[in-house]
Amino acid sequence: MNKNPAGNAALQRTTNTPEPGRDATLQYRRDVDGLRAVAVLSVVCYHVFPDILPGGFTGVDVFFVISGFLISRIIWDGLSEGRFSYLDFYRRRILRIFPALGLVLAASWIAGSQLLFWDEFARLGKHLLSGAFFFSNFTLWQEGGYFDIASERKPLLHLWSLSIEEQFYIVWPLLLAAWWWLRRPFSLIAVPLGLASLGFSIYLTGGEPTAAFYNPLSRFWELLLGASIGNIVRTGFTLRGARAVAGSTLSLAALGGTFLLFSRTTPFPGAYALIPAAATALLLLCNPESAINRLFLSRRLLVGVGLVSYPLYLWHWPIFSLTFIKMQGFVPPLAGACIVAASVVLAWLTYALLEKPLRHRRRGWLASGILVAFVFGIGALGWVTESSSGFVRGSAVDKTAPFLTQPPSLQDWLKEVRAGSCHIQDWETGTHPATCIESGRPLVFLWGDSHAASLFPGFRALQSKYSFGFAQMTQAGCPPLPDATSNVRGNCLQINARIRADVIAAKPEILILSAAWLSPNYVVPRTNEQLLAGLRAQLEALRAALPATKIIVIGPIFRWDPQLAKVLYEHVERTGSMPPRYLPLPDSSVNRELREADRGMEQITRSLGATYVSPQTFFCEDPEAKSCLTRLDDTPKGLVVFDDGHLNAPAATFFVSQLAEILFR
Repeated sequence: MNKNPAGNAALQRTTNTPEPGRDATLQYRRDVDGLRAVAVLSVVCYHVFPDILPGGFTGVDVFFVISGFLISRIIWDGLSEGRFSYLDFYRRRILRIFPALGLVLAASWIAGSQLLFWDEFARLGKHLLSGAFFFSNFTLWQEGGYFDIASERKPLLHLWSLSIEEQFYIVWPLLLAAWWWLRRPFSLIAVPLGLASLGFSIYLTGGEPTAAFYNPLSRFWELLLGASIGNIVRTGFTLRGARAVAGSTLSLAALGGTFLLFSRTTPFPGAYALIPAAATALLLLCNPESAINRLFLSRRLLVGVGLVSYPLYLWHWPIFSLTFIKMQGFVPPLAGACIVAASVVLAWLTYALLEKPLRHRRRGWLASGILVAFVFGIGALGWVTESSSGFVRGSAVDKTAPFLTQPPSLQDWLKEVRAGSCHIQDWETGTHPATCIESGRPLVFLWGDSHAASLFPGFRALQSKYSFGFAQMTQAGCPPLPDATSNVRGNCLQINARIRADVIAAKPEILILSAAWLSPNYVVPRTNEQLLAGLRAQLEALRAALPATKIIVIGPIFRWDPQLAKVLYEHVERTGSMPPRYLPLPDSSVNRELREADRGMEQITRSLGATYVSPQTFFCEDPEAKSCLTRLDDTPKGLVVFDDGHLNAPAATFFVSQLAEILFR
């Protein structure tokens, strides 16, 4: 987003009337601040009240276009008057961006040190570092994948857009200056670069949506589009009269449509991002004195919100995220309203007491240096926080349950489940080697996602007691259903079709289907209805193709949200005593959905002549799975799951050993 609410005002005056004798392109446009208000309010509403504006995230794309429009005009004006300086350009950027950024980063670290679990605080340190040095998008891109935590649990996630903008403005002023001095038409550089960036975005969105979202090269076209509109407006051309009214009306309708009709399942950015970007460009092309721009976008309230849009954007997400974490994933409407109110107040105070005084400094070199040192110092503090594992604290936990401060690592777990070979993780191509199917008989074939892969250590241990061949074909993010699609893997349909062919060719005596079954990473199945329909279709097809094979469906493991170690950690801090081996599961919407899915899957599986196994039978004390086993022993790997639902190796061995009678009877 454009992190410079003052940048528009810096163009010249505070009215829509240009100074006599000056180029009309230098005039301040109140409607642009109004448009900025529309964008930031859509983003805030999407984050805090997602059911109201499920597509409000497109407000960030509006900001990208506005940023290209405003900042490129400032550069052009400097070039045309022979006063452009790269160093001065960045001095001004620092004075406008760093004050609010440094304040929010410091406040987030202080709040996180008091409110977050140790690994959450370590992750916050990592994001402080990348946010302060403007590579948040790359950090989030690297983190993306099946094992990534929910975005709501990352208090500085929103800095990805600021990072992309600053990466663009590292090269854009130099490129624009070089092109200016060459006296070449602007379209010869903007159009090819913009089309290449757009094409790259569409390509990535189809197969690597996480990369498409955070890769700066798939976003630069939006800034270039804004720059192109700024260049057109500099020539004195704007839409006027009826054309401006029609253009503004169409643009606002298109933006409203994206806010209301887009959602998290919309393939984005890609071609869909053209709608909010083009709508913004068209609004900027309309004359500010046209009816819509003047009577709606230039209203005092909207302009006021637009002026504080940058600090409002910075403040609202950390406040929301920390509230989300402390309220265990549920933010009621009243709390959401308080978050918005607090964000607005903090944004206004930041603008009035910090941004505005610094922005009006004539030179400001000393202030710029101090701001850079402060923000980069906060980044260094983030590095120390991450390196020290979040300053692990809590003497009660250290003394009572030290195993909670030494959790098993994801990398160790991945090795145990054969990631990179028989388990396809985020970075593999999607092909299992032939060695994943052993030659022994009877053959037990395991097919599913990472929850299925977590069972592998158990089956390997079982082979020491029983003679059987084992086959494993698992892949993160793809449940073994015929219509499964995922937002972390673009080729689930192809992978599952290939595995199904391998299963039929192998003719195993025993086929095991296992998965999370419902996961935020899945696009389909997203609901219980989709899950049960897909399971029925899969079982009917497999029963027809493999009439002699025993098919076993392993149901979902309920979730210790956000992770089991944190649930136990908080119990120790709250009570000062060792947690019992059985604890109540979090009464979350996810667990309620999984409980319903467990019942429905059992009915369908048995009706089609297959065997159903509910893990809750083995890990929980009651049929409704309200109190479940947390650990086998008091060691880090003794925890049943290493995160919220993936079994550790000892728990997998315990579980699979109980299946022996079902497998071989």
